Amino acid sequence: MHEKSEILFIDDNVVMARWQRMLTVLWQGETLAAQIETLRAHGRRLHEDSPEGIAILTLIEQSAPMPSAEARAAVAKGLADPQIGTRCSAVVFEGEGFRSAAVRSVVSGLTLLAKPPYEHKIFANIGEASIWLAATAKDAMGWSVTSLEVRDAASDLRAQVAAARGR
Repeated sequence: MHEKSEILFIDDNVVMARWQRMLTVLWQGETLAAQIETLRAHGRRLHEDSPEGIAILTLIEQSAPMPSAEARAAVAKGLADPQIGTRCSAVVFEGEGFRSAAVRSVVSGLTLLAKPPYEHKIFANIGEASIWLAATAKDAMGWSVTSLEVRDAASDLRAQVAAARGR
């Protein structure tokens, strides 16, 4: 059993957690610009502890609504923030169908707008994302982590959040 994620922030919309050199963000509700600022602050703190850089894994639940224009602008600004020290980032919006594809398209558009100076990719499932993130983190920041560990960290975080919310 590997170490558990440390929950850094939790509210009705989002959970932010640290696991080793990875910042995991679980969007379960509305994306607010203030939450993006909180995310950036936690990313900067994690980077202080990991000067080689950090990986970010963003999980967006199917029930999360499309972000507002203000939130999208905050996300684009955050993607390009060099003080966070991001070396690779995977976004997962699980699900099939039009809505899931639309959300992935919005995230792709934000990526094009922000032009982050690191590898950033969007996925439809955690399995593909964890394989990519593990390989990319090794190349980008010398972090040896397996795809199974990334997947388990995400799964454990969801379990912690469910327990905290009494689900």
